[in-house]
Amino acid sequence: MRAAAVQFFATPFALERNLQTAERLVREAASRGAQLIALPELFNTGYVYARRLPFAAEADDGHTLRWMKQLSAELDVHLAGTLLLREGAHVYDIFALVEPNGRIHKYRKQHPFLWERCYFEEGKEPLVAETSLGRLGLMVCWDIAFRSTWDAYRGKVDTLIIASAPPRLHRAVLNFPEAHKVYVAELMPELAHNRDAIDRWYFDDVAMGAAYVGAPVVHSVMGGRFVSEIPFPRLSFGLAAMRRPRYVSH
Repeated sequence: MRAAAVQFFATPFALERNLQTAERLVREAASRGAQLIALPELFNTGYVYARRLPFAAEADDGHTLRWMKQLSAELDVHLAGTLLLREGAHVYDIFALVEPNGRIHKYRKQHPFLWERCYFEEGKEPLVAETSLGRLGLMVCWDIAFRSTWDAYRGKVDTLIIASAPPRLHRAVLNFPEAHKVYVAELMPELAHNRDAIDRWYFDDVAMGAAYVGAPVVHSVMGGRFVSEIPFPRLSFGLAAMRRPRYVSH
């Protein structure tokens, strides 16, 4: 099997623009022989901490899934990517795997990261999709940090697909309305001390996970400059500043 991991920056809440970019890259991957194509996490809405994010969730018959089904069928490829879907009163970060025959496999992200819990709920189960390409397991971003997630797929899949959009918080700059700036590395020195290890961890962990599960991994990661408000800013910053009193005045 030939697989492609698509990387691009999804502009927050620019649905049509993001789908146009994704389609161009998916078509390029298909033209180069890819049978399985993975898009990054929240490729349609962009990854951002914003109150309006849950309201961007779509229904099962929404525009993005229809777009994925049409493109998958036209190009005869398995197409995977995560988007927010509303199921009743609940919103989930769902990794959708679309087969050319129109069948859709849906995995709910099991481990939302920090503030993500403000916007969507956690899933409960792994997913092994039986497809013409073999048994495909699905994971999303912070799921990789949990041994239990890897355990669920060990010896049960032929390929793992992961979609991610991980902010590099250890290199972040906090900008305040009064033009003050605080580097997270100053606020939390342990992050600065381990910044190279953190950079390596996210990808080395996947490589070790592939060896542990006994299957290759296709990992699509969002690229670009991450800019976002911080949810519950006073609480979030206050908790981080508790061990650094000189920052409390901010």
